[in-house]
Amino acid sequence: MNTRWTLVGIALAVLSLSGALVAAGWAGFGPKRHPHGPGGIGFPFRVLESLSLTSEQQAQIDAIRAAHRDKVKAVWRELAALRAEVTDKLLAPSEVTAADFAPQVERAAQLEAQLFQEGLAAGLEVRKVLTPEQLAKAAEIVAERRARWAERRRSHKAEQ
Repeated sequence: MNTRWTLVGIALAVLSLSGALVAAGWAGFGPKRHPHGPGGIGFPFRVLESLSLTSEQQAQIDAIRAAHRDKVKAVWRELAALRAEVTDKLLAPSEVTAADFAPQVERAAQLEAQLFQEGLAAGLEVRKVLTPEQLAKAAEIVAERRARWAERRRSHKAEQ
C-alpha cells in the first residue's frame, strides 16, 4: 500500500507540473492569461503594455504571437491528454509502478521542451521588433517585478 501512495505522489507531482505549464500558457496569449507568451516561457509579454509600442510594433508582435499560436495549442492539447492518461492509469484498479509511467514522463519532457523552444523562438522574434531603449525598460520592469515577488514570498514565509 505504501508503494501505491508513493506512486500516487509521483504522478501528482507530474500532473502538477503539467497543470502549472497549462496555467502558464494555454493558447490565446492574452496578457492576463499568458504573461510569458507562447508556451509560458520566453519573452514576458505583459511587459510590452508598459513600453509605449508604436502601432507598427504592436502589429508585428501580434503577428508573431499568431504565428506561434497553433503549434502551442496542439502541444497543450497533447499535454492535457497525457495528464488524463496518467490520471486514468493511477485510478485504475490494477497495480502500477513508476516504470508504468515512463512513456508518459518521457513524452511530457518532450512536450515541455517543445514549449520552451517555441517560447524562445517567439521571444527572439519580439526582441527584434523592440528598440534598445524598450529592451532596457523591459529589463528594468522585470527586475522590479522579481524584487516585489521575492519580497512577497519572504513576507509570506515570515507569517507562517
